[in-house]
Amino acid sequence: MKKTQNKINPKMIAVAASLAAMQIGAVYAQNASNTLNLEEVVVTGTATRASKMKQSVSVSTLSTETIEMSAPGNSAEVLRSVPGIRAESTGGEGNANINVRGLPSPDGGARYAQYQENGLPILLFGDIMFGTADGLHRVDGNLDRLEVLRGGSAATFTSNAPGAILNFIDKTGEEKGGSIGITKGVNFDRTRYDMSYGGPISDYTRFFIGGYMRQGEGVRSAGNNAENGGQIKANITHDLGKGDYVRLNFKSLDDQVPMYLPTPMTRTGAYAGFDPLTGFSMPKGLIDTATNAYGQKVVTDTSTGAKTKSTSFGGELNLGLENGWKLNEKFRTSSNSGTWVGMTSPNVVGTAQALATQYGGVSAKYHNSGAVATTDTAFVGHLFNVSVKDLGNTVNDIKATKSFAGTDGSKIDTTIGLFNMNQNIAMDWQWSSYLLSMSGTNPQVIDILNAQGNSINSSGSGFANGAAAWGNCCVQSYSLKYNQTAPYAAVAWEKDKVNADASVRIDKLSASGNAGNPVNYDLTKPAYTAGVNYRLDTNLSAFTRFSHGTRFNADRIAGGDAINKATGAPVNTNALFDSVDQYEIGAKLREGNFSAFSTLFKSKTRITTYDPTKQPAWFAGNYDAQGVEVEAGYRIGSFRVAAGATYTDAKIVETSMVPQRQAKWVYQLMPTYSTGDWIVGGSLVGTTSSYAENSNVNLMPGYKIANAFVSYAIDKKTTANVSVNNLFNKIGITEGQAYAAGYQSVRTTTGRAIQAGLKYNF
Repeated sequence: MKKTQNKINPKMIAVAASLAAMQIGAVYAQNASNTLNLEEVVVTGTATRASKMKQSVSVSTLSTETIEMSAPGNSAEVLRSVPGIRAESTGGEGNANINVRGLPSPDGGARYAQYQENGLPILLFGDIMFGTADGLHRVDGNLDRLEVLRGGSAATFTSNAPGAILNFIDKTGEEKGGSIGITKGVNFDRTRYDMSYGGPISDYTRFFIGGYMRQGEGVRSAGNNAENGGQIKANITHDLGKGDYVRLNFKSLDDQVPMYLPTPMTRTGAYAGFDPLTGFSMPKGLIDTATNAYGQKVVTDTSTGAKTKSTSFGGELNLGLENGWKLNEKFRTSSNSGTWVGMTSPNVVGTAQALATQYGGVSAKYHNSGAVATTDTAFVGHLFNVSVKDLGNTVNDIKATKSFAGTDGSKIDTTIGLFNMNQNIAMDWQWSSYLLSMSGTNPQVIDILNAQGNSINSSGSGFANGAAAWGNCCVQSYSLKYNQTAPYAAVAWEKDKVNADASVRIDKLSASGNAGNPVNYDLTKPAYTAGVNYRLDTNLSAFTRFSHGTRFNADRIAGGDAINKATGAPVNTNALFDSVDQYEIGAKLREGNFSAFSTLFKSKTRITTYDPTKQPAWFAGNYDAQGVEVEAGYRIGSFRVAAGATYTDAKIVETSMVPQRQAKWVYQLMPTYSTGDWIVGGSLVGTTSSYAENSNVNLMPGYKIANAFVSYAIDKKTTANVSVNNLFNKIGITEGQAYAAGYQSVRTTTGRAIQAGLKYNF
């Protein structure tokens, strides 16, 4: 079925946006620094340390102050302020869906984007099943700034992320001082304590340490301390002189958060008193008993949700060598493990008796009370019960750089480097199926009984081991090891008003282990990019770039037909990787208090993916996307506003359908105003409608989510603040499945969450 759409020419939008930016800038010129910090030096994914005005890439930077004013609930929500990024953080603190510029995201996670801490990947792959990188990252007082590079040289300056690099950079104690604070949920149960402090130890040595602790139910009705844990991070830096230094860093994360997954709701937005903004589909107090892939009985307290333990140690060396060469070495080793427990719905809905009969039972009764549930409306719930045994990794990135002076007055920067990362993926899945009531804040378990009045499943507390609506799949165990090595090289040339650069990367992936069947193969793929930036004058520049990137598939294809089940060798080599070609044309403008950055983009993606919960499980195709992203900021007196918008026209080449969860427009607006001791701010994040699946049958409506922030300086060191996420308590559907009997299974935004805090700086 081909959709007829009104075509909007993205190039015309880009030109119009740039012209509008120039005109507005000319009208409102003031004498102050530009709001997008276009003179700020970028260190993420670039061939040379240069300002945004000189770089031929699309990059955004967010300071901690900007991040605080957007009132994010987790690290993925920080990204909602960045043009070109659609961050759907409705799964809680982890399991976010992160889309970049129309690149497909059929399975969730961040398929073409890479979370980094201080320039190194948190995980080698962005879409590991039940192991996404945002679940291993927390935003606290350690954060100094966020740099987001979209497209371009992301393909050659890291692995498996041709779409974007999301680099969270920590403070390192350059300024002496710290803070301690407490934050309390006003309309929900959460108490959080934050602390950070840093500064010099001696004339040449400095440190920074920070972290948080929290406890509470969370923003939805869990019935227990679903949020419980904290984090501590520290680093120490010794300056060696002339810009050289050695740094050691440490992180320990031990945190537990609830996991929100798709749940049935009517087309009108609720069922039987259930509020999708505050409730979720996990029965309170459920203790699950299931049988794993080895025939062993496993007992799980489902209130643990997503429990994460991560300990990492690393360091960085920046050293000047002979003959003008400089060496930079980054290293980190991490131990990552935990559990992942959440209830989802495959959208099988009906009366309890009808569903009991469908699955081989005779009668249906409530588990706790024993009351008959014959005519009550119920749904099938699949319990994602996963033991994450090992997501540990070791990563090293070493590079040497040297600058040359050309005979024609030009400057030439060269870089050669070597990246290596080992990634373990070891998990046990012991899924089970439950019959659940559709009433109240949380559902109730309904037992399916046989003619003798006993449960039809003698080996578990659900009515079936495995996912009943998905062919009883997903009771399995696997242990995989991946090693990726990538030499890379870059050259950057600058003369007068021109900056040009080119870079190349050769990635080799070695895979081994077992995913029900052996896995044993090697694969090598190149990536390359080139770009040029021209400064028309000191306040206006334009750039263009082409890039070809690769991302390797990992656990999502390990147990599928792409791998020979006897030898572990590839059967379908094309299924082992995706390729992305991107074209960009952009402009950057600053005029007094006004700044604008717009990029016209076009991408072609070849993708293969495997998901055992979908039919058909295999999907392979080609995607085309084109569009424009615009980022702008303006300041006048005490008022400041930042805004962004992304238009994307994407299609699946083979069917001409629109890719699932791909909206035409995604936009952001963040105004702030300060007066005296007060700062008042807000943000608006919106999206137009998008399809729930690639077949384009069900349309998810667009939504606008408003957030607000106010702070008051009690004195020079003490600040009180109140933030509100989802100010108007609006439902935004970010993930959905097909309708059944008037119901749909969806993942929604969380309802209004009000927090109050007190912070003391010292």
